Amino acid sequence: EPFVTLSPREAEVSDQAVRGVSVAGTALALGVSENSVRTLRKRAWRKLGVGSATQLAALVLSIAG
Repeated sequence: EPFVTLSPREAEVSDQAVRGVSVAGTALALGVSENSVRTLRKRAWRKLGVGSATQLAALVLSIAG
């Protein structure tokens, strides 16, 4: 399962993205800067081999079955 490679924070940020939460909304919810959210998304998505929230959602759906 590819999600085990994510840090807890990367997983949180990715979850927010799949739910359609904006970078600003995610930053506010997690108490971090927007730049931190962008960096975490980039890092997580690189690990998962996706380039967008849409691709991430498709991956989640394919794993969920």
